[in-house]
Amino acid sequence: MYLFNEAITEVFPKDRDSFSIEQNVFPYVSDLWTLCTDANWIDIGVPERLAYARQHFRNGGFR
Repeated sequence: MYLFNEAITEVFPKDRDSFSIEQNVFPYVSDLWTLCTDANWIDIGVPERLAYARQHFRNGGFR
């Protein structure tokens, strides 16, 4: 999960409909923090994985 201040939108590419936060935004942000965890993770960066995550949590998610 990424949590951003609204000001981050200033570095979002304006010339395209979609982009990668990791490749197109992070290199321009100077103050990043992370949290290391052993929790399960679902990358929802593509429609198929988002659909999987939605179904996963409808069925009870991680227990």
